[in-house]
Amino acid sequence: MKNDGKEKRVLLSERNTALTLCKVQELRGSHCTLNMSDFVNAVLEIFFEKHYNKEKKSIEKQFFDEKKYLKRLLASPVKEDLEASLRSYLKKVSRSKRQQKTLDDDQ
Repeated sequence: MKNDGKEKRVLLSERNTALTLCKVQELRGSHCTLNMSDFVNAVLEIFFEKHYNKEKKSIEKQFFDEKKYLKRLLASPVKEDLEASLRSYLKKVSRSKRQQKTLDDDQ
C-alpha cells in the first residue's frame, strides 16, 4: 500500500497500540510481512469501505461539539435552520433527561 508521499502521524492510545502490535505479531507468525503502519492502513481502508457509513452517527454523537454547532448555526444566513435545529436539540435533550430520570427511578 503506497501513498502519494503525504504521510501523517496519528497518536494511538496505549490500549490500541498494544492491540495493534499484538495483531501485527499474530499476522507475522502466519508468514505475513508487514509493519504497524501497513496494518493500520489496511484496517482503516476496510473500515472506510465497509463500516464508516453505518457508524458515522455514533461517531458524530461521541465527538459532537455543541458550541461549534451553535456557532455555525448563528452564522448561517438562513434563520429557519437555527429554529429547526434548536427545536430538534431541545427534543433530544428533554428526551435524554426523561430517559435518565426513568433509569434513576428504576434503581
